[in-house]
Amino acid sequence: MINIDKQVNDFLQKYNELNNSFSKSLVFGVGLEAGFYSEFNNMALAILYCLENKIKLYLHSSKSNFGKWTDFFEPFCIEKNNCYTDKFDHRFSAKNLTNKQKIREKIVKIIGKIYGINYLTYDLFETIHNLEEKYYNIEKLNISGTTQQICGEIIRNIYRFNSQTINAIEQLTNKIAFEQPYIGFHIRGGDKIIEHEIMAIDSYVQKAEQLTEIRNAFIFTDDYIMFETFQKKHPQWNIKTLTNSSETGYFHNEFQQQNALQKRNELIKMFASIEILRNAQQIFCTYSSNIGMFLGMIEDNTIQYNTIQYNTIQYNTIPKLSVLIWKNGIFGKKSTQFI
Repeated sequence: MINIDKQVNDFLQKYNELNNSFSKSLVFGVGLEAGFYSEFNNMALAILYCLENKIKLYLHSSKSNFGKWTDFFEPFCIEKNNCYTDKFDHRFSAKNLTNKQKIREKIVKIIGKIYGINYLTYDLFETIHNLEEKYYNIEKLNISGTTQQICGEIIRNIYRFNSQTINAIEQLTNKIAFEQPYIGFHIRGGDKIIEHEIMAIDSYVQKAEQLTEIRNAFIFTDDYIMFETFQKKHPQWNIKTLTNSSETGYFHNEFQQQNALQKRNELIKMFASIEILRNAQQIFCTYSSNIGMFLGMIEDNTIQYNTIQYNTIQYNTIPKLSVLIWKNGIFGKKSTQFI
């Protein structure tokens, strides 16, 4: 039997030896701007970028909108949480700087070098976010593959809840018990409509009924109306959710207004929902969602990229993860094998 913990520990030991061997450094702030999985996905890209470009990555989480990294997860690298990073680290760089602002920026960089920091998040974020899709070979970590494959390998080794988080998650997952196999749906509402048209529930159900005879499902949604609509339109399904009837969609600005305990409870429920999805026989989600993107990376799969047209729904199916895509851009056909 493969010892997963030993594999992870070996990977992290090798990663930190390699990461700490680089002379230049980036402090990457997680939780500076967006929702958790947007931040997490970009952090995975940042790790890959730094490995490829021989830059030491320090994590910065003391300014995070969800709490420090170790409030929820096991540590995986050195953190730089101090007055300098808290004050000057942010996600995006300022545009059209005045002469006075340019002088200030130079002073910030001089101070950064005193702290042993060459780059802050905003220096490299746009480059990282738009990381080139290509084949990578990180020999010292014995990993190679596409951007998504490498990020998946990274994620599987750093996405490790601490014991307190595990206990809290299990209290919620134990409430959702199916006597028979079930499938999972992630149906996003809320502020996602700002970025993409919300896909109709019938699109998910139609594809699920084509691919499986299972009619037990867990619904992960930020809007309880999605759950109610599903229930009313498809009464033949046995569905469950952790979403409360008071929830009407995730809006990041509203999340920011919550206190620390409220944020923690919301995140624990989200983490629990993700774990329930990952234990489903199949998952149906959209790749335009950061959660769909995360699931596509953490589950072991490969991608071949193809261009698709705007407003054309393309179903890309792998044995477990079925991704519904309707974005103008480049996405891919997916295949995978699961243990």
